[in-house]
Amino acid sequence: FAKVGADGRICFTNSVLGPVHVLLDLLIVADAAVFRSPSTSGSVRLADTRIGLGGPIVAPSETRCVAAAGAAPGEFVGVNVLPVGATAAGFGTVHPSGTGPGASSTANFGPGTFDPNFAFTKVGPDGQICFTNSVHGPVHLLLDQLIVGVSTALSAPSPGPNADRPVDTRTGIGGTTLAPGASVCFAIPGGEPGDFGGVNLLPLQATGPGFGTLRSSDDAPGSTSNANFGIGTFDPNFAIAEFGADGRMCLTNSDNSTTDVIIDSQVIADSSAFAQPTPTGSVRLVDTRIGRL
Repeated sequence: FAKVGADGRICFTNSVLGPVHVLLDLLIVADAAVFRSPSTSGSVRLADTRIGLGGPIVAPSETRCVAAAGAAPGEFVGVNVLPVGATAAGFGTVHPSGTGPGASSTANFGPGTFDPNFAFTKVGPDGQICFTNSVHGPVHLLLDQLIVGVSTALSAPSPGPNADRPVDTRTGIGGTTLAPGASVCFAIPGGEPGDFGGVNLLPLQATGPGFGTLRSSDDAPGSTSNANFGIGTFDPNFAIAEFGADGRMCLTNSDNSTTDVIIDSQVIADSSAFAQPTPTGSVRLVDTRIGRL
């Protein structure tokens, strides 16, 4: 998430370490009345356990909670979560304080990996949000808060069967293994046609490299992507799409290979909170590999 500047643009700034190509796909446009920055200077780092900010390294199965910046209990915050320095493969879940992590996950990691992901979560009654580590091993945590959303326009998925995890093709929840070019469409309890749903996408057990695109059930996949994968990879990514007239959104696999997918629901946004950037959904703004700016 980034605020649009006075010249109508957003920017990507590379680090000092080396050149890199970048692909930038615009998924949604957010209403300024619904979202705000967590501070006057923009985003805020809530935790960096490497230097003791937010506590020491997060132990296996430990829940670590930190105060959200500029947000009241019941509002939603958008955070970038980066587990680093792990000694074993595992995963973590961002969730409100006062509740457990449920059946979903936010970030997957392994020894030596750097796998950031974005997440929306509700702020708990004590003004905090939490990260719960899996049972597999200790991990350091970097947590950056990017945005605050008002509670009148955002909500958690309604309780119901598979509400946290509407799709897990490994076990047949919501669908089966995706063939090349195939789609899995799903609803989220509480989501209505015209609302937007924010989900975490995790392709896994792929037979080759590829990518997936989240879209409204009313739209074609288009030329954008939301999650890239390869053999043996665990590369989750957050995505937002509009619920179609049938109350569903879809993930469409690329034509490259078969893959399983786990989809975890995080937030439902009222139709007043977001707009699609084009009548047919997401749009690719930048692909420096082909000189597209």
